[in-house]
Amino acid sequence: MAVDTLDVAPALGRGRYDRRLTAEERSAKQRERLLRGTARLIARQGRRALTVSNIVSESRSGRNTFYEHFGGIDEALKQLEALAVERIVGAVERASAETATPTERLRAIARAWVDSVVEHRELARALVGRSAARGDTTRDLVTQRLRAVLSSALSQARRDYVVTCPPDELRIAAVTAATEAIGLFCLENPSARAEAPKVVVDLLLRTFR
Repeated sequence: MAVDTLDVAPALGRGRYDRRLTAEERSAKQRERLLRGTARLIARQGRRALTVSNIVSESRSGRNTFYEHFGGIDEALKQLEALAVERIVGAVERASAETATPTERLRAIARAWVDSVVEHRELARALVGRSAARGDTTRDLVTQRLRAVLSSALSQARRDYVVTCPPDELRIAAVTAATEAIGLFCLENPSARAEAPKVVVDLLLRTFR
C-alpha cells in the first residue's frame, strides 16, 4: 500500500526536537505536519472546520509554530492546494507531456491520475472533488488543472480524428468529475486500481466519440 508523502512522524514533546536535523529540515517537517493536519480536517469536516486551534490540535503542534509558517488560515489553505496541484496534477501533466500520440496521451493521463491519487491519498481525500461534496465555494485548483489537462488532450485527439466531438464545457465538466470519482473510488477499493485507468480512457473516448 502506498504511503502518502504527508505522512510524517508525530511531533516530539514541547521543547524537544531531533538534533540530527538542520533548522531547515525541522522547519520543513513542521510545515508538512501542519499541512497534514489541515488536510485531515478538510477530509472529515470540510473547509469550514479550519481554525488555527483545530489545525494545531489535529497536527499536535503549537499556535506559534503555525504562525511561523503561515500568515493565517487562507495562506495555509493556499499552500495545501498548491501542494496538491504539484503532487497530484503535476504527475498527470508530466505524463501527458511525455507521450507521442493522442491515444497514448489519454492512457498516460488516466494511469498517472489514478496512481498519484492513491500515492497522495491524504491530499486526495481533502481536496479532490471535495468542493461540491461539502458545499464549499473556494476555488478547487485540483479540479481546474485536471480539467485543463483533459481539455487539451481531447482537443488534440479531435484534431487527429481519434474523437469527433469538440471538448465543450459541459462534457469536460462531466468527464472531469467522473475521473476524480474513479480516483477516489480506488482509495477505498484497492483491487480496482489496475482496471481504473482503462475505465477512464473508455469514458473519455465514448463521451467524445
